[in-house]
Amino acid sequence: MFTDLLVPRGPRASGIAKKALNESPTYSLTVGLVIAYVLVAPISSSRAESLYWGTALTSITRANLQGTNATFLGGASAWAIAGDSQASKIYSTTYIGGIISRTNLDGSNGAGFTPPGFARGIAVDSDARTLYWSQADEIWSWSLDDPFVPFFRQQLITTGSSQIENLALDVLNGKMYWTDGGTITRANLDGTELQSVVTNLTNSMALALDAAAGKIYWSHSAGGDWQISRANLDGTNPEVILPQLAPGIGILPGIALDLDGGKIYYSSHDSLMWANLDGTDSETLLDDFRTAAMLGIAIVVPEPSSFALGALGLIGLVVWRRRKRC
Repeated sequence: MFTDLLVPRGPRASGIAKKALNESPTYSLTVGLVIAYVLVAPISSSRAESLYWGTALTSITRANLQGTNATFLGGASAWAIAGDSQASKIYSTTYIGGIISRTNLDGSNGAGFTPPGFARGIAVDSDARTLYWSQADEIWSWSLDDPFVPFFRQQLITTGSSQIENLALDVLNGKMYWTDGGTITRANLDGTELQSVVTNLTNSMALALDAAAGKIYWSHSAGGDWQISRANLDGTNPEVILPQLAPGIGILPGIALDLDGGKIYYSSHDSLMWANLDGTDSETLLDDFRTAAMLGIAIVVPEPSSFALGALGLIGLVVWRRRKRC
């Protein structure tokens, strides 16, 4: 078995190794888990986090977080994109038609439905298995465990304001945030307790949250250009971190945060850009036809597959049972 590779056996075995193997279940189980990790790691690494974006001209594109290996996935252009990490799916709202679309992470197995109105912003609470989307001045939800048809849905909010452009979820604190022109608003995930967070903006558009650090990021126009700002989750201490941006379609509807890497992704001058979360060290990652007229951006981090987790547990169990027979 696997322990024969790591621990001397038989007459030539050392006394110390024999004692560790025969008297320490923790040792044997640890050996098993290490071996399992070595075997499963290639599976997990092939499912690494990816960057997705839509444009007004082409389909959704996927790349790694450095902007390389960019690949068209097909389908319609996407205004907003959200990932379901548990089910390894991406959801998007189409730039034309306002349809809600769902595909696998590689763009295969596509499906879609037309909601009651023109869908715009979209967000996923993967743990609670809930999809949220906006249409006009409304926010709706749908259980990801229900059939993917428009009949299984619930209207949560009617704001009475202008078009809701984008949504973001603060699952940690049970809140949703949205942009709707001149205001950023938040509410509980069930649609109750609406509260204005940032006001007096011009064309607030993209939205992203760093709930653990207590920060909200958004894009808005200012003096003919666009800029990205951030503030505390309650709207206090606002600051401009990326001024004088010029997105290719005249608006900036997409930003995404890589919290582990400390980066923010956005578009400017038809290029895919990134910078530190405080706006410093801005760089161009990709600048060609795949980034022209960029729209929504999302980072999707798939969870380990059930196969990988099962293999980890099974190999550990096998090695532990082998120890018991020694």
